[in-house]
Amino acid sequence: SNAGVELVLSYTSNEKMIYYKTCPNCESTRFHPVHLNDGNPVTGFLTKFSEYYFECENCSIVFLNPRLPDDELGAYYDKYSYVKLDQIKSLTKHFDNLRRETVSTYYNYLSVMDEVNALNPQSMVLDIGGGAGDYSAFLKNKFPSFEVTLFDYRIDERVKKALSKRNIATKNCNFLKENLHEEY
Repeated sequence: SNAGVELVLSYTSNEKMIYYKTCPNCESTRFHPVHLNDGNPVTGFLTKFSEYYFECENCSIVFLNPRLPDDELGAYYDKYSYVKLDQIKSLTKHFDNLRRETVSTYYNYLSVMDEVNALNPQSMVLDIGGGAGDYSAFLKNKFPSFEVTLFDYRIDERVKKALSKRNIATKNCNFLKENLHEEY
């Protein structure tokens, strides 16, 4: 149910969830739910029938709806969900070895493969909020001809250098304040 999705996505926060009536990127009112082929491995409670990711029919961005307010977004990135960068000795080896045992969101990557396979081989891909670049590296490993750019607010020099070797562009930014529709 919508109430169940909100409960799980709130991560027990008492803050009121934000519901988008328009696309947060281009403000289109035309968007549809995107269903995963499996449940969300991080939360464990949302099924493949739950509606919480939506794709804009105008600009194709996929966004979480509902979501926590900006100052609560850190709840989505708990210490159990992601490998800490300082625990990864070699980013090159890590990016070459992306699989379920090394990436907690690996099944999410696989769940959108039908859509990714349908893209033009020369597609430009923008990974918004991609953290240390695991999904960007996954895409580049599978689709070397894609032009991939990673946006995150915390890309350190080590990650930037490792992704640059894979021909993945990076941009440190607060993507919540970027005008992605005009620039990308």
